[in-house]
Amino acid sequence: MRTTTILIAALSMLIGCGEEKEEPLGAQNNCVADCNANNGEEDPFGPADTEDWTSFRNGPLRTGVATGAIVGPGVEEVWRVDDHLTTEYGAAKPSGAVWEDMLYYPGDFGDMKAFNRHTGEEIWSTRLIDGGNGIHSSPAVTKTTVLVGTYRGYMHALDRETGEEIWKYRIGNVIGSSPVYVEEHGAIYVSHETPREEPLAGGGYVTKNDPFTGEAIWVSEKLHHWPHASVAVDPVRNIVAVGANDGIFHAYSTETGEELWARDFEPGDEFDPGTADIKSTGAISATRGTILFGTWDKNLYALNLADGTTAWEFNTGGRVMGSVALDDDAGRAYVPSLGPANAVFAVDLDTGEELWKFDAGGSVLSSPALSGDKKTLVFGSGSGFVFAVDAETGNEIWRYEVDGPVTSSPTLVGDMIYIAAKQGSLYGLRTCDCQ
Repeated sequence: MRTTTILIAALSMLIGCGEEKEEPLGAQNNCVADCNANNGEEDPFGPADTEDWTSFRNGPLRTGVATGAIVGPGVEEVWRVDDHLTTEYGAAKPSGAVWEDMLYYPGDFGDMKAFNRHTGEEIWSTRLIDGGNGIHSSPAVTKTTVLVGTYRGYMHALDRETGEEIWKYRIGNVIGSSPVYVEEHGAIYVSHETPREEPLAGGGYVTKNDPFTGEAIWVSEKLHHWPHASVAVDPVRNIVAVGANDGIFHAYSTETGEELWARDFEPGDEFDPGTADIKSTGAISATRGTILFGTWDKNLYALNLADGTTAWEFNTGGRVMGSVALDDDAGRAYVPSLGPANAVFAVDLDTGEELWKFDAGGSVLSSPALSGDKKTLVFGSGSGFVFAVDAETGNEIWRYEVDGPVTSSPTLVGDMIYIAAKQGSLYGLRTCDCQ
């Protein structure tokens, strides 16, 4: 493994992109405030309330479980923000994060926004990028900061209460993935993408970052293709893992950044585009020591975290781009699938056996979320509906029509669901006994 110093020196020779070509790529600390200030707090970044939803898939294991959230038999609209998402870009849209009474939700036009989660009132808005594909990274929120990436290659840390920028960090030309703050490690983990190179379309890196400054603690060896997926972290086993568009899934040591193992799902001498791209973020079963993710070869894979060997695989009949929700206690995984399947499947966590299938009427890029009691699964569909489904049986509980296809993923807190339609509105929905 190269040292961070060598990587940074090499990366600094790369050329920037878009409107910021004058700025070299490379690990750089761009503090715009006192990055090392912690206001005398013992831990300025946490801990979060267990009922908050603090990052994409709600935590480093990326299981999609909303601790404390209850989904009722009916649903009603409490508020909506019209035209929150606007761009036609086909990547999955960003999702929200919640800390106490605040909802943090990016717009794919380039603004990071904070709302009163009960009323939908906008509290602050900070422009991070102009034009292009904007923000598709879902934020991670701590006690003091909101962390989010942009398609200009920067990870930004904003003051949680005011939106003022504290620092920004750049090591690639695009961040479409979502960072995560791991309290046990006192560090941020994120994947970055790099410019186009031959013979492959591009590459990327995984980094571990200091939450006070954004500086890299370590930088991984270069991936051979873009990591569109977000990293998953097992804080106990000290493994961070991510897949890339060349069909290779990587696992690294959280302590050193050294690659522990890699699995190639597109074996051969040449890259075969579009066959087994990994755009699905891994979900970690802590009790079983496995990580689950889908690929464009239509399969859901469960790999052993220790060595990357296959525990089992399941064919969904459609490409998988969304992430898996896990119920470790009941031993069930819930995987979304694109056409022709257009469905969500429940799969046995130990065997990979199909338990049920729910027809969503359209492709499911939206990553399902589980209620705190793990009785209900919530997700969006390309059919323009948000669904609530019984997690044990797969029976529909309710559906709610929004103003467009849904490729973002739901955020569940208490009795509220926050989700946005593609090129449509941001919704605050309340579940209730209002059948």
